This record gives sequence, structure tokens and C-alpha cells, in this order.
Amino acid sequence: MSRIFKLSISHINASTSSKSEASTSLYFAEVAELTITPHRDVAGPELRKRFPYLFELCIPEGWQNAREKAIAALRRTIAGAALEISQEIKPSLVYVTDVDLCGLAGVLVSRSLGCPLVLGLSSNIEIDLFDERKVSILDASITAAKAVAVTGAKAGLLLKGYYPKLKD
Repeated sequence: MSRIFKLSISHINASTSSKSEASTSLYFAEVAELTITPHRDVAGPELRKRFPYLFELCIPEGWQNAREKAIAALRRTIAGAALEISQEIKPSLVYVTDVDLCGLAGVLVSRSLGCPLVLGLSSNIEIDLFDERKVSILDASITAAKAVAVTGAKAGLLLKGYYPKLKD
């Protein structure tokens, strides 16, 4: 059975919501997940293992307003956590849904383990994703990816506008 390693960010404040054990298998694959969750009560990144294949990296709220050096350090922390977890779970595929924070981690895990990288971009993609400080991460992620899945017309139009070579 294949194992998918999903890297994503939670936009829900986990300190006020309750989580139950998520389904960790599809009919064709097991899904291991590292979710990046903003918390009010953490001073710095903190890795938590919720269930055998469910991991959470708690980060301070307001990370979007941090200076570039702090965000770069956060990306490196996420990449380090993802590499550590991937050594344990040995994924067959890496699926990234948040390119800004998790793109670097996805590329490193994919290259380190020699497994395909898939980017999942949705229609809530922001135009500021393409600003100067983020474009290199997006470029590296798209170059490393075996597939880019885009849902929603807005996201498709944005990607086609910035990356004319992506026709579909």
C-alpha cells in the first residue's frame, strides 16, 4: 500500500477547536499528515504527534506579519520537521497544499526520498503569493513537482498569467 505524506496549514485556531482522529487511509493509500497550526499559546514552533500518522507543528499566531528572516527560519523549521517525519513514515508521494510555508519542505522531502511531489492549489490562492519574496519558493516547487493540481477558475487564471507554459 502506498503512503501519502500531506503537508498543509490549518487556518483554524486549534487552541479553541477540538480535533478528533482523522481518517488516515484511503482505499488505495495510507495518508500521513503534517499540519501547521497557528496557536496563541506557543512562543516558537512545537512539533506534536497526535496519532500514529497525524503530526501537528504549532507555530505562533501572526506569523504572516513576521519579518522575512523569521518566516525563512519558520520554513526551515517546517522542512526539518517534515524530513524527520518522512524518515519515520517513508512516503511514496508528497502532497503539498500550502506552497508558501510548506513548499520548501515538500521539495526537500521529495528530493531526499526520491518520491514524487504533487502541489494542490485551490481557488483561494492570493495574488500576493506571487510577490518577490515568495516567487522563488513557488518556482522551485513547480519545477520539482510531478503534478500541479489547480481547482477553481481564479487559481487557474492566476497560474496561467504568471506561468504561460502551464496551459492546462
